[in-house]
Amino acid sequence: MKDVPYTKYLERFNVNFDIEEAVLLGESDVIEFFYNRYRKKIKQIIIIEELIEYKSSLVEIPSIGLMDVINDEDRNLIICAKKFIDYEKELYKHGIDDYKIFITNPQHMIQRK
Repeated sequence: MKDVPYTKYLERFNVNFDIEEAVLLGESDVIEFFYNRYRKKIKQIIIIEELIEYKSSLVEIPSIGLMDVINDEDRNLIICAKKFIDYEKELYKHGIDDYKIFITNPQHMIQRK
């Protein structure tokens, strides 16, 4: 993965809810938490949770047209996952580095593995 300055990396955890559309990518329990809490603030939410297949704790995002949904500039990609680093690595493989990270517990920032 590409090195990112620490302050810029921390900005990824600052999710702005004054947005039109969001694409939520991640684990179903974290997505559900986010959705239930913020669905009234975001006009359109696209949820992508079944795309992720765990193989030896690796995350794979298939690129079958769904990357168009993720890459749309008008949408805000938000990783909703405890193990967000796995999602970041996979997005990096697809050349995506513009996203936010939502976690339900700050301890997830420490226990990333």
